[in-house]
Amino acid sequence: VLLATSSKETELRAQILDAAAKKDWTAYTQATGEALDTYSQPKAWDLFSQFVDNCTWQVPTLVWDVASANVDNPAIADDVRMKFVPRSVAKTWDPAKLTQETGAEQLAQAKKLTAQYMQLVDLMRRAGVMMMAGTDSPDPYVFPGFSLHDELDLLVKSGLSNMQALQAATFYPALFMTKLDRYGVVETGHAADLVVLDEDPLRNIANTRKISAVVLGGRYF
Repeated sequence: VLLATSSKETELRAQILDAAAKKDWTAYTQATGEALDTYSQPKAWDLFSQFVDNCTWQVPTLVWDVASANVDNPAIADDVRMKFVPRSVAKTWDPAKLTQETGAEQLAQAKKLTAQYMQLVDLMRRAGVMMMAGTDSPDPYVFPGFSLHDELDLLVKSGLSNMQALQAATFYPALFMTKLDRYGVVETGHAADLVVLDEDPLRNIANTRKISAVVLGGRYF
């Protein structure tokens, strides 16, 4: 999407493919940065109109971008959710190691890209592009399970309403898979897979984390 909204798409796409083939990540980063700098909103509107016309769905995975852009924050390793990460995996998530591997230039660019991606999500929403919630876990500091709640929060911060964010994780995936006859809504005859919350997520999307119970396959936990 970033490349396809650049006024230099053709030229930069060739550069990025060449850099990736040569594993020249400096050139890759520079070309990606130029794609960001040459963003064209008219081109974005045209692209998103094509998405709508062709029913091309999007899964932004903003939580992955946010995590990747913040590995240089030492406090990230103190996240209380680290206790759920296997020790062997946690070793590969060491912030100092990840920061060194990524490099200061790439990290600075990742922060800019994250902000741009959130703006693009808002633009896609306004254009009527269909979206689903996804996370790409378990990459560093994208915690399985928890990350979906983080993604809903980021979708709301990007302009979706609380209801739209919830539907991106429930109704729309079922619609995309053409399985609304079994999933995506709470109705008789549908799969009894539910999360029961203590507070209303339509008031605050963070309330999806306030879980009272889970019903899985009709069993109450």
